[in-house]
Amino acid sequence: MVAKIENDFIFKAHYSLSSIEQKIVLYLVSRIDPQKNGAFDKQVVPIKHLEKILWSGQKKMGDPYRYMKEVVENLIDRKIYFRHEIIINNEKIYGGVINWFQSILVKDTPEGIGIEFMFSERMKPFLLELNKYVRLNAMEVMDMRGKHAIRLYQVFKAERERTRKFKNVSTVTYDLEELKAILDVSGKYKVLKDFRRYVLESVVKEIETCSNEISISYSYIKTRRKVTGIEFSIYDKKSVELIAPELPKTKEGEENYVPDKSDLDKLTFAQSKAYQLLLDFGVYGGIAYKQILPTIKGVNMEGFEDLFVEQAIQLFRRKEKGKKDDKKSTGTFVNWWTKKKVFDISGDVFFQISDKVHAAKKRLGQERLDNRAVAKDMTKGAFEQWYKENQGSEKEGEQ
Repeated sequence: MVAKIENDFIFKAHYSLSSIEQKIVLYLVSRIDPQKNGAFDKQVVPIKHLEKILWSGQKKMGDPYRYMKEVVENLIDRKIYFRHEIIINNEKIYGGVINWFQSILVKDTPEGIGIEFMFSERMKPFLLELNKYVRLNAMEVMDMRGKHAIRLYQVFKAERERTRKFKNVSTVTYDLEELKAILDVSGKYKVLKDFRRYVLESVVKEIETCSNEISISYSYIKTRRKVTGIEFSIYDKKSVELIAPELPKTKEGEENYVPDKSDLDKLTFAQSKAYQLLLDFGVYGGIAYKQILPTIKGVNMEGFEDLFVEQAIQLFRRKEKGKKDDKKSTGTFVNWWTKKKVFDISGDVFFQISDKVHAAKKRLGQERLDNRAVAKDMTKGAFEQWYKENQGSEKEGEQ
């Protein structure tokens, strides 16, 4: 099921729909044939069919007929707001409000009680008279549960399709309050940690889990040390023959373990650099390989494990300034990481380091960021071969 929606609508329309309401809309859009008649057809869908599509593999909603009747009553009143300039049918519109549907009726069908949907005529430019549009895999959306993930997935997919020919990594940037307005949470999540936990991390996790087409990460934009914006990066999920396998599970007492060549060949480019940084700092190879590298979590850190380790070591050195016993200092660092979980994703230190990593990413430049996006899903050897074939023979440091 492929839903085609005009890009301008995806980027500029403001609306508030529940996850179920968004799924219904996308399912109905996927059934539209833009080549047929140039007009909307009435769509009649049996409730039991909607139930199967919308809740496949999930907990049911109770009585589907009562539930869908309530959904219908809410959906007919949902509005779409345009708060920015937009061109509709060659006419410049500076704002306004339209409805999703002109009618929604409950009626008999050969397969039992069903619902007849008919989109508003005002939706024709966005669903029928397509110019620059995105193709959305509606079945990917059906597995998502959060309304914010479904809403932003459409934006990210549209931007990735729009810029794929020119960029290996696409970006979407929002002012923090603008993003909250788009997601209809203005005035909520006043503490950034709560917005990150309940919105941003949830969106990243759902898209990563449900989409076979894109992955995303995000970073903060700061003004005078205050977070004022969010930058999302969008990547294609590539089918690469040599995907880096998961590292061995963390175990205690690995001081005497020495990773062999077959172990190290499993590391990605960034993991390999991180491993060497840890060795240079005095960490035993077995601890670095089995107890530290596997714990560097978070989508924002994939492909940048070396930058994370670099910033963690710098932070540790600032905390330990003045201590001369390098061996003991390294032991304390390992204890921080493996026992006290100081650098785990659930802690505040992780996000301090994450901000530093974001700043370091900016210093890399776009070309090296694009290379990193490719490298994150490859073993070091596979990436170096790709780099040699695609980028020439620049020094490894330029990767």
